[in-house]
Amino acid sequence: MEEWHKKIFCGVLLWFLAASAFGADSEIGKVSDLIQEDLFQNAERIEEASGTLTDMERFTLYSRFEKDARLPFVMNLAIGFGLGSFVQGDTNGAVVALIGDVVGVALPLLGYACLMQNNYGYWNFPYGNEVIYTGFAVIGVTRIFESIRPFSYARRYNTTLRKTLRYGEVPSLSLIPSSNTNGVTLAIRYPL
Repeated sequence: MEEWHKKIFCGVLLWFLAASAFGADSEIGKVSDLIQEDLFQNAERIEEASGTLTDMERFTLYSRFEKDARLPFVMNLAIGFGLGSFVQGDTNGAVVALIGDVVGVALPLLGYACLMQNNYGYWNFPYGNEVIYTGFAVIGVTRIFESIRPFSYARRYNTTLRKTLRYGEVPSLSLIPSSNTNGVTLAIRYPL
């Protein structure tokens, strides 16, 4: 079998395995559906349902839904208009960035039109340069927001995902000096 045939066969096989694992009737499928629906609104229901999942199922779900901030960062910085945030699933951040970029682009155009009107038109608007500079300032502030937002959103999303899936909860061991004896006490804490 040729190399590309093997890759296609493996891809189809993995797709069928994932489809059966994430089927609507299985517990992992229900949790997956709740995460896709809305992680933040369904956090309590996801946490309840994930109590019966195995560690491997939790790992699979976390790996599947974990957000990465690198591509949205590049898209927000290079293209703008909140496109990277839209791709990431951060609607609030995307709308703020979209409004900021639209205003930031519209103000310099308006300022330039006012300057042209001053020179060639019938009315006089003396603040054309200020409108242009304000537009550039809005673009700068929006780009700073767009470069930070993907990382803050991904961190918040991944932390909530980890908490609701109870993923990565391992017992912590610590040695505590004992006041009753000449030694130490071993303390084991397991998060509930």
